Formats: sequence, structure tokens, C-alpha cells
Amino acid sequence: MTSESTLSVRARERPEAPFVFFRGRRGHFRWLSYAAAAAGKVTRSDGADWAPLEVHELVRFAGELEPPESPDEAAAPFLRRDKDRDVWISWRPLSAPSERSLAAAAIRGGAAIVVERRERFPLDLFLWARPTVVSASHDDLAAILARVEEEAPRWRRRGWLRQKLGRLRAILVEDAVAPDQLERLEIELRRLFPDAPASVRRFEPTGDPGRPALV
Repeated sequence: MTSESTLSVRARERPEAPFVFFRGRRGHFRWLSYAAAAAGKVTRSDGADWAPLEVHELVRFAGELEPPESPDEAAAPFLRRDKDRDVWISWRPLSAPSERSLAAAAIRGGAAIVVERRERFPLDLFLWARPTVVSASHDDLAAILARVEEEAPRWRRRGWLRQKLGRLRAILVEDAVAPDQLERLEIELRRLFPDAPASVRRFEPTGDPGRPALV
């Protein structure tokens, strides 16, 4: 890892801030700070700590990723903020161009990343992690909203929905869909939680690290 990588810059700015969350050997979630990741302390020599391969891959990727030349170049839609950091779920292999592009944008934008590889978008992990930015296919995003409605209790329903949806800032539809499909997705979001701050946008990961595009 070079001294000028995005990871080393983050470690200098916010050494103890969580960089990546992951599920440990016993199924409990653990996290790795920027400082620990930059120092290569993903696994201690005594074997007490353990991280899956995808965490090692993400740390290596962040350690090779050049930082943006200016804060304005941190790729949308992730925002660098002092307090309320973005949270994003990485569920596809980094070998997938779209995931690599999104991961670069999230790292450069200072987002906390939750890593867990799945065959399909992890709906249960969405409910646990409550990400601020979610990027997936239209069908996966519609399934997320359907799952949220299915899981919502009758008692204190509004408060539960606020907990699960109130942090969402951006819903990014990755596949080519008609404008009315985007509109229906947003209508469904507002039906579930009228005060949701999230916008629903068409988003295309370009395959070029750190340069996905809103279209």
C-alpha cells in the first residue's frame, strides 16, 4: 500500500473511525478501523481476530486506490461529512466492474462499508445495517421495499419504518428502466414512509473505479 492511497489519507484524518463492518467466525458483526486497515492489522498474529477474504480484498483495494485530487472529486453519490457518514453495503465480488466502481466511490467519499457476499441483494442485511445509500437493480429495490412492508409490525409501525428507512439518502437504480418505473418506486417509498429523505435516481456504475454516473 502506498503512502498516498485513499486508505492512508482516511487513516490520517479519522484513524479510529470504522472503515468496514463484517461478520466474524461466530456470526457476530465486527468492524475494522481505518488505522488498523492501513496498518495491515486485519488479522492479529495470535489468531484471535479473523476477517473473511472479501475484507482483505477491500483493504487491499483501498490501499491501492488513489485519493481524489480535491474533495469535489469524491465520486457521487457518497458525501464526505464530518458526522453523519454514509453507509453502503458491498455484496457483489470486487471483480464485478460495477461493484468495483461503487466501492471506489464509497471509499473516496468516506462511507462506512458493510461487506457480505451474497448471490442476491441481502434484504436481511439491509434491515440490520440501515444504509444511507443503496444501489441495486430495480427488481431488487422493489423487493427491499416489499420486505420492509412485510416485516413492519402493526404496533408502533411508523417508528419501526422510520428506523429502517429514515436514514436512506439515495436509492440508486442500476439498470435501464423507464421514468414511470422510477416514479412508482418513489411512490412506494413515500407510501411506506412519507418523510423518507431519500431520492430515487437512475445510476450507472461505469466500471471505471470511482467514476459511476448519474444519468
